[in-house]
Amino acid sequence: MGRLRSNDITTPVYTAVETVDGEGMIAKAWVKGVDVQADWQPTGSRNSLQVYGLDTIPSDSWIVYHDTMIEYPRNCVAVKDSVLYQSMGSKPWYSHVETIFIPWAGSLT
Repeated sequence: MGRLRSNDITTPVYTAVETVDGEGMIAKAWVKGVDVQADWQPTGSRNSLQVYGLDTIPSDSWIVYHDTMIEYPRNCVAVKDSVLYQSMGSKPWYSHVETIFIPWAGSLT
């Protein structure tokens, strides 16, 4: 049995790409990937953050439930309700994957 999809929302996902410009300086650009459908739920008071490799997270973080064929790269950025969130860790399960997203104060420009 797969995961429930009734609460899924579509969010764009961006990954960082570093290139070297003509002067030898590293330039970082954010490249938009595919839009991902997933179930975003508040983390609340999860006490098992160690499975994601985390000790603490901000209270306004999200746990995202998505299909096993989708992989959020660590440190990718997703946009939910015009707010930027960065992926911090994932935990695969039999029927789905859970990924933690925390608020991100960076810019995609």
